[in-house]
Amino acid sequence: MKSFSAIVIVSIMVANYAFAAPVATNSSTSAEEKTNTVYTPGKCSFKINNLMGGAFSVDNTSHIKGGVYTPAGTEEWSFPIRCYAGISAAEVDEQLDSRKVNGQWISNLTNEPFISKDHFETYSLNGVNWIGRISAYDDPNSDTNAVSEDANESHLRTFLFCLVETNGPQVLCGQPQGLTAGTINTDQSIKKILSVLRTIEFVEPPAKEPARAQSAALPSY
Repeated sequence: MKSFSAIVIVSIMVANYAFAAPVATNSSTSAEEKTNTVYTPGKCSFKINNLMGGAFSVDNTSHIKGGVYTPAGTEEWSFPIRCYAGISAAEVDEQLDSRKVNGQWISNLTNEPFISKDHFETYSLNGVNWIGRISAYDDPNSDTNAVSEDANESHLRTFLFCLVETNGPQVLCGQPQGLTAGTINTDQSIKKILSVLRTIEFVEPPAKEPARAQSAALPSY
C-alpha cells in the first residue's frame, strides 16, 4: 500500500511539472537568422527580419519589381514577393483570385462561387506594420508529377498572399510555387512560408522616391 501511495505522489508531481513547464516555440530566432537588410524592389521597401535559413534576392529588371525567397536545403518550393504600391482594394482582390459578393466567395478566374472540391480558404495575417490576407484553393485542372497521399489528388495547391502597409501605400503580393494539394509536405511548407511572411516589416522608401499620399486598401469583409 505504501508503494502504491508513493507511485501516485510521484505521478502527480510529474503531471504538475509537465503542465507548468514552458513550451518551446519557433518564435525565438538565433543571431544568424536575424537580418537588418532592407530590400527595395520598385516603390516598396521592407525587411525580412527572419529568413529562417533561406535567402531572398531582389529583381528590379522585371516589369513588376520584386524578388524571390528560396528556402534552405533541398525543398522544392519558393515564392516571389512583388511590389504593388498604391493598388486599390479591388486590385488586391484580383491578386488573391477571390472576392466576396453577397456573403459568397467568388473565384475571379471563373466568376463563379468556389465549390467544396476547391477546398477554398481565406484568412487574415497580421504583421508589425501591415495587415494581410491569404487565399488558397486546389486547382484540379493543373496536373503534377508529384505523388499525393490521395491518388485522386495530383494537382496544385494555389496559395496567394497580399500584405498591405498600415496607413501607407506599400503592398506586397505573391504566389508560392511547387505546392501539391493534399500532401503533408505542402502543409509543412505553408507553415514555413507563413513564418517568413510574419517577420516582414515595411520601412520608409528611399528619399529619392516621391512622397505618395494615397494609401493602399485591403478589402474589408
